[in-house]
Formats: sequence, C-alpha cells, structure tokens
Amino acid sequence: MTGKVRNRIQKPFGQGALLLLSVSYIFIIPLLPERFAYFAYLATLSLIFYSSALTVEVGRRKYLFLAAATIFTELASQILNWDLLFFLTRITSNVFLIVIVYKFILQIANQKEVNLKSILEVINGYFLLGIVYLTIVVFIAQILPGAYKSAGTDSLQVNDYVYFTFITLTTVGYGDVVPVLPLTKMLSVVIAVSGQFYVAVIIAIIVGKFSAQNR
Repeated sequence: MTGKVRNRIQKPFGQGALLLLSVSYIFIIPLLPERFAYFAYLATLSLIFYSSALTVEVGRRKYLFLAAATIFTELASQILNWDLLFFLTRITSNVFLIVIVYKFILQIANQKEVNLKSILEVINGYFLLGIVYLTIVVFIAQILPGAYKSAGTDSLQVNDYVYFTFITLTTVGYGDVVPVLPLTKMLSVVIAVSGQFYVAVIIAIIVGKFSAQNR
C-alpha cells in the first residue's frame, strides 16, 4: 500500500473515530446513570483530545504532545482535587479544543475539493465547539451555584447542561433550563451567535468549493 493511499484511508478514519467519540460524549453518555456517566465523560474527553490531535495535518506531533499534557493535567486535577489546578485545567482544555476547531477550519479552507474528510471535519468542528462551551457552562455552574435553573427540578445534572448547551448552540432554546446570572446570560448569547457564525462561514466555504469543483 503506497503512502498516498494510506493517507487517504487514515484521514477519514481519524475524523470518523473523532466523530464517534463526540457523538458518544454528547448523546450517549448523558443517558447513563450519574455515577457511571462521570467517569465515562472523563475517559471519553481524554480520547477526544488524543483523536483530535491525530486529525491535525500540519504539526501533528506538537498537538499530540499538547493533547498528552492536557490529559495529564485533567487526570491530576481529578486525583489531587486542587481548586487552582482544576481552574487551570479548564482553561488549558478549552484553549486546546478551540485551537483544534481553528485548525479544522483552516484545513477545510485549504482543501481543493469537497470530500468525505472535509464533511467530517465540519461536523467534528461543530461538535467540538459545543463541547468547549459545555465545559465552560459546567465550570461556571460548579463555582457559582444557582447560575442556571430548571423549571422541572431544583438540581441540575451534567446531562442537563449538555442539553442546555447544544440547544442554545442551535438557537432553539426551549426555556426549560435558563441562565440566571448576567455572566451566564451573556455566555448564552455568545454560544448562540458563534454557533450561527460557524454554520454560516463553514457552509459558505463548502458550497463555494463544491461549486468550483463542479465547474
């Protein structure tokens, strides 16, 4: 098998693996009991860090190192239970995922044709953007109790925050889980606006490339 053929197989496969992990993180793990879901979230998020680094085409070794460092700090914060380390972990994890989303956008923009890999990159970038906001929402809810409230229950679980984040990202907003504080209200605006900008920009890139490809 030649190097070019191997790369054509590996690139969609890496994006497909990342897609499966993201789908599990967003749609499947919230259905698990709370005591199992917590550890499943940690394990799946670590795999998402590693898989997303593998999908980077330029400077992959550097991003694999950053992914390993992010996973290590994530595990250390859970074991040591230090507030400062937990805060720094949230920052480094989100920065890493934001950079990965940015790299996906660059890879899509630099591709000459629309193919399976570029479509998977679009979907993965959207899911990763939602995961970034999800971790921020959960972090704020942990340090500021009462930052969000629900019409149906007094206490919110992680699956409630998953639901709220992605419903807000898609600008649906049913209103059964709502932000209470000014900070969380502005964050909800940022989530909704950035979700629409992502769709508008990426779809414009894909449609433009597909039109040029057909011509």
